[in-house]
This record gives sequence, structure tokens and C-alpha cells, in this order.
Amino acid sequence: MGQTTSLTVNQQAEILAELLAAAVHLHNHCDKDFQTLIIEEMENLPDDED
Repeated sequence: MGQTTSLTVNQQAEILAELLAAAVHLHNHCDKDFQTLIIEEMENLPDDED
């Protein structure tokens, strides 16, 4: 974890635990339709911000 070297081990553990909880929550509560909706929205974004 190169960029997190300034964090304590406890801080790293807290961040990873929160990330894991969020990933599990999203996996359990977001169905395929929700994932498809996000993909479609991303595909509809303009190619760049010029």
C-alpha cells in the first residue's frame, strides 16, 4: 500500500474494513438492473470535457 504508508496500521485496518463493508453491501443490495443503469449512464457520458 505505497500511498498509505503515512497511515497507522489501525487506520489502514479501519479503511479496509469500511471498504469491505461497502463492497459487501453493494453486492448484496444492488441487482443487475442497477449495475446496467450505471453502465448505461457511463456510456452516455461525453468522450471528453473540452
